[in-house]
Amino acid sequence: DVCSSDLGGRVCMTTQRATVGYLAPEELRAAKGVSWSAATAKPPVLPHAVPATPAPGPRPEDLAHLPEGRLRLVDEVTAFHAAGGPWERGYLRAVKRVRPEDWYFQAHFLNDPCIPAALLGEGCVQSLTLYCAALGLEPVRLLPIPDERFDYQGGGQVTPEAREIAYEVFVEQLRLDPMPTIRAHVLVTVDGAHPVLHTRLGMTLA
Repeated sequence: DVCSSDLGGRVCMTTQRATVGYLAPEELRAAKGVSWSAATAKPPVLPHAVPATPAPGPRPEDLAHLPEGRLRLVDEVTAFHAAGGPWERGYLRAVKRVRPEDWYFQAHFLNDPCIPAALLGEGCVQSLTLYCAALGLEPVRLLPIPDERFDYQGGGQVTPEAREIAYEVFVEQLRLDPMPTIRAHVLVTVDGAHPVLHTRLGMTLA
């Protein structure tokens, strides 16, 4: 149950305890989504830093920190609070509008048009990038914390019938020294209701 990926002979990612499978259409329609909720999750106990300067908040130019073209998976930030969320450590909500003709529906398995889970994960990273930009942290380039595990739980699909994906960032910890790092949970919902993915990310600002 362990799968490793390497780049140039160096292991760059290891996957453990992954469970995937093929489900019938009626099973997918009946999926209840992920069960994680920030409101009921155990509050973080990790030490948390607050930047000395006030957060500038989200700005249109922050989108320049994201990939261009087809790999830009966030359209805009709709909510931000540097001390928001149930833990009062930071909150952001970003959205991606979905169109039936979007390219990624053809990037999944044959006759199963939906957004690949890896792209939803990339949208989580891009949303966290926008949170760091809104907080005024520079430079805004996120890299995984070495040897730290990412929890990744899926519970549904984003199909061509969807209209909007929302990424909600709930900050768990911000550290400024010796190297800026941020840990956060990201919850992904479709059309304002169905939670399809939850992940916990740990990133450094490089």
